[in-house]
Amino acid sequence: MKPFIGIITLWTPKAFVEKKLSRKDVALIANFYTPGGLETMVRYLVQHPHVTTLLMLGNDLAPLNHQSPKLALQTFFTQGISKDRTLEGFEKEVYFDKHLPLEVLHTLSKNIHFIDLTSLSEEYRRSLIS
Repeated sequence: MKPFIGIITLWTPKAFVEKKLSRKDVALIANFYTPGGLETMVRYLVQHPHVTTLLMLGNDLAPLNHQSPKLALQTFFTQGISKDRTLEGFEKEVYFDKHLPLEVLHTLSKNIHFIDLTSLSEEYRRSLIS
């Protein structure tokens, strides 16, 4: 059976997380630095439907909310995208081209189990991967 979990580490080096986990249990471990990377990540998820759970952890070092990759991911998985193919609050940073059907994008944003672990204390997060 293919692994179904993806891990987004934001600005935290993914190597830090990789060395704590068995790679065979995880389909994806990736950094996510800017909201502009959302379309690429979504394309990966569309092409790999076995990934059904996405964990977000790590540090978001973006200087302003409109540049926050953490906030962009939260927005995509809670609100989806608009009819004009943008993400509310990130209209300049995120645009999905016409080759990704709106129905596919809406289904993906609703069907992925998105778990935000960034609000957990640093000590608790470290205990999870120790």
